Amino acid sequence: MAYRDLDMQGYAHRTVNHSIVFVDQHTCALTNTIEYTLRHVLAFLSPYNRKRDYRYHSAHYMFAVKFRAQNVNPFAAFLQMAAGMDWVALPLTSWRDCGV
Repeated sequence: MAYRDLDMQGYAHRTVNHSIVFVDQHTCALTNTIEYTLRHVLAFLSPYNRKRDYRYHSAHYMFAVKFRAQNVNPFAAFLQMAAGMDWVALPLTSWRDCGV
């Protein structure tokens, strides 16, 4: 099972029996949240190179969701963060490693 080790990772995995209810009244567990989130994460993923680029696209999704929840334009937040970076302090090898 893919979920069996989640408790050891610090996550609480709960289940819902949809033949009875859609939200467990005792634990408030529901599956709609994860299904909704997964649908939106997949929309951020490029249909090409999904296996290779999933970390970038997942981070992009989380960044955008975080700032949209605060009613902040994610692109504007990114520009503000980039403007505050000390680009001189970055190691020169960072751009060379990309094959530029």
